[in-house]
Amino acid sequence: MDWDRTLTLAQKAMEIILMLGGFAALLRWAAKIQDERLRAIVLWLIHAAEQAGGSGPEKKAIVEAELERRGFKADDAMIESAVHQQFNSGLAAYEWQPGNCEGGGG
Repeated sequence: MDWDRTLTLAQKAMEIILMLGGFAALLRWAAKIQDERLRAIVLWLIHAAEQAGGSGPEKKAIVEAELERRGFKADDAMIESAVHQQFNSGLAAYEWQPGNCEGGGG
C-alpha cells in the first residue's frame, strides 16, 4: 500500500472539509449582516409609517410596500417584532442615517 498517496489524499480531504466549514461560517456571517440590515430598515420604515398616521393595517401596508420597492421582503413576525421593539424599548427615537437603506436586499 502506498502510504504517501493515502496521506496526501487524506490531507486533501481534510483541506476540503476545512474550506467547506469556513465557507459555511462565512455564509452565516453574511446572512446575519443581511438580517441586521433588514431589521434596521424595518424599524426605520415603522417609524416613518407612524409619522404618516393611519390605522395599524395601513401602516403595515406602507412598510411592506416600501420594503418591496427597495427589494426586501420581511415576514409578519419580523415586522410585528420590530413594532414591539420600537414601542416597548424606547426605540421611538431611532436614528436614521441617509443612504443606509438604499438599494436592493439581495
